[in-house]
Amino acid sequence: MLIVNATILSLYTRNNLEFDGKMAQNLADAIITGTTLTNFSGISMSNLRKNVPTLKELNLSNTGCGVTEARVLSSLLTSNSVLTMLNLSNNNIGDTGVRVIEENLKSNCTMISLNLSSNNIGDLGGYSN
Repeated sequence: MLIVNATILSLYTRNNLEFDGKMAQNLADAIITGTTLTNFSGISMSNLRKNVPTLKELNLSNTGCGVTEARVLSSLLTSNSVLTMLNLSNNNIGDTGVRVIEENLKSNCTMISLNLSSNNIGDLGGYSN
């Protein structure tokens, strides 16, 4: 839907606990590859994509971010060389979201502070392959 839609500029999926697994991955892929989407769940996609020098900190605490937002953000962080602090505390990222973030941050050399407190992360979220 989003890949072929050239008119959607803003999309919000926050506070949807059902977005998980394959559904979240498909939506995240469409958001990341879409060229017209400028705002995803209150996150400026253009700023993250372009490595805007003034965007060193991103505070998304208590904003309803879930697995889909975690997938999109973590995918963009692989190529972002500016952002040093990301606050995702008090959201609904859970085990799946934190594992995706962990995997994608392996190639990020600029992130120095990541807050994932109060995100319903259990034992599976701390397990690394």
